[in-house]
Amino acid sequence: TYFIGNPGEGIATSFPKATRTYHAVTVQFSKNFSDLWQAQVSYTWSRLRGNYEGLFVNGTGQLDPNINATFDLAQLLVNQDGPLSGDITHTIKVFAAKEFVISPVFSVTLGLTYTGASGPPISYTGPSNETGYGPGQVYILQRGQGGRLPWVNSVDARLALNYRLSKDSVITVGVDGFNLFNFQNPIRVDE
Repeated sequence: TYFIGNPGEGIATSFPKATRTYHAVTVQFSKNFSDLWQAQVSYTWSRLRGNYEGLFVNGTGQLDPNINATFDLAQLLVNQDGPLSGDITHTIKVFAAKEFVISPVFSVTLGLTYTGASGPPISYTGPSNETGYGPGQVYILQRGQGGRLPWVNSVDARLALNYRLSKDSVITVGVDGFNLFNFQNPIRVDE
């Protein structure tokens, strides 16, 4: 027998409340565009904890907003509390750009970006014995106890040629290069 209710309230008081708590702190330095260059550096520390992934369950790929399988059965809730799949603890972003004036009407702009993010948590999951529930529904150990995936890094660059048509008009032709050093790390594993 199934019923629809809010976990931890009313008809569903036998279930724990759905929790999804996000805490973050960002430190940022910005140098606005002047003297033909600009830069921005930021670091974010964050934590995303709880027992409810949200509208999309990353581990199983289930997209059933507000009616996913998380709270269908009490036995599916064992070991659910912990770092959620979107828990990226550290994020670093660095951006810099400089314009080099070649002549009064022609300039070259160079830009460089670095983005680094620590990996999400890994959990040990298994299938449920209940009919209709596939793999990844039961947490064998507490959520997030499988360690973390490695950092994901990317260095991108931009080269642009600028031609000034008038005081207020510039035409620009640019080339962007993404992941210049071809950094490759896993972003997901079979749990």
